[in-house]
Amino acid sequence: PFHALEHSSKKYLIEHFIINYAPSSSVLQYCLDKSVAKGNKILSMALGDLTIGGFAGLPGTEMEITQLAELYPNMDYKIKNDFSETYLKQKAKDQNYIHLATHGVLNQIQPLYSYLLMSPTDDDDGRLTVDEIFSLNLQSKFVTLSACETGLGDIGDGDDLVGLSRAFIYAGSPGVVVSLWKVDDETTA
Repeated sequence: PFHALEHSSKKYLIEHFIINYAPSSSVLQYCLDKSVAKGNKILSMALGDLTIGGFAGLPGTEMEITQLAELYPNMDYKIKNDFSETYLKQKAKDQNYIHLATHGVLNQIQPLYSYLLMSPTDDDDGRLTVDEIFSLNLQSKFVTLSACETGLGDIGDGDDLVGLSRAFIYAGSPGVVVSLWKVDDETTA
């Protein structure tokens, strides 16, 4: 099949092959050994135009979730004040797919305190940290982190990259979609 691609100037390898990568071979093995729940339950959550602390709202994230809801009418979704860390912690375990659209903050000094910003509740501060993500018990096929720089992290002891993506992998999701740079919320949608 590969030699057939050489003769066609309009075909691209990306159209014929799925490309995955892992931070290390041990992480790859860990992901391959993970069992994921069967089904198509989707949880999507977005900050929307909610301003929290010094963080501006992200109106494009609300559009992003609304468009997903049109494609997947049975999807469980929360926006603005309903987009809470508490709700995610309660519902994440039973989801096949999780989509989070918000601000991602990297703490380069203490990477375990890097976080995804959510609406605070009486039970949670609204900052879902790497440390908290490690304790989630997920069975998701993949998690999408639609936020700035969620693929960044810091090298910890043993040359492991500590960050949001590694935390979700460890929590039980063998696939994580992340960003390595700052992105505009309307473009991301």
